[in-house]
Amino acid sequence: MSDAFQQAWSLVKMPIVDTKVPGLRVAYGFDEPVRDLHEYNKNAGYGKKWKAKPELIGATNFQSDEMEEMSANEYFDRLAEVGINTFTGKKKFPVPHENTLLGQSQKVQDQFTDSKHRTLESMRHQNMKFPPAEGSRMVDRIIEGIKEGKIMGSPEIDMAGDTPTGYQEGGHRMDALRIMGYGDISIPVAITRQTEGR
Repeated sequence: MSDAFQQAWSLVKMPIVDTKVPGLRVAYGFDEPVRDLHEYNKNAGYGKKWKAKPELIGATNFQSDEMEEMSANEYFDRLAEVGINTFTGKKKFPVPHENTLLGQSQKVQDQFTDSKHRTLESMRHQNMKFPPAEGSRMVDRIIEGIKEGKIMGSPEIDMAGDTPTGYQEGGHRMDALRIMGYGDISIPVAITRQTEGR
């Protein structure tokens, strides 16, 4: 088989689903076709050996195949029940929608013309960690990627039974969807489960 055919075939059989968000497709799990959207770096630290290639928004390397349809607002509401665990051990809680810029009148929203401040004030994932020098630019780049038709790695919530543990991956992706006006449209969310000894 030619390289072009191999590449096209891997895209056809990939676990990617269309969503009700215009132009957005979501990849999930870590079977071989999705793994091909990641780069491997054997010298990177734990949890960082697999990195999303430029055509994928967010990695999926710790996901199982269990999925649940959830909107961005439902995602943050679920995490608000328990708080989001951080690497410092402290919990942070998503901001209620009505306290974000998107929950304000259009007159108030129109006062925020600066993209950086508009993005930061619109996020429910406020005060969360950004990579150095990223700030709101990270969410703005996710929005650009969605508009360009890039595939989004499914956001993820870790659960113990039916209760979130506070671990998540994909909050910035979910904020990007909210800021684009799709906060109430469900997309696939990967569910990881706590097991004995984990």
